[in-house]
Amino acid sequence: MVPFMLMVHYRIRPLSLMLPNYKKKAFNCIGAALILSVTGFVLTIVKTPLASLAPPVSLSALPVFVLGGCAFAKAKGYHWILGLLILTTIPGLLVLMFIKDKHPEPAK
Repeated sequence: MVPFMLMVHYRIRPLSLMLPNYKKKAFNCIGAALILSVTGFVLTIVKTPLASLAPPVSLSALPVFVLGGCAFAKAKGYHWILGLLILTTIPGLLVLMFIKDKHPEPAK
């Protein structure tokens, strides 16, 4: 609810104006990275023979997360290097969400 209120208050353009192919790639990669991270965390907690897979699963989430951040930056019209901000996790993701989209607004 709070991000929506911020979008309304600061008149931030919606995510729908982003380039659709990069937007889909970004959301898929970020979602997959979060799933991999949670899976690695659960494997760490659960005492099973699969617990030895926790570090590789968790580490495999990082390049996928970075790829998603780079796609997110390109979807907003910025250079892919700006997507490396996502390495700071939550603050970087928030910055990428709230930077202005460089694509022109559709005519009303």
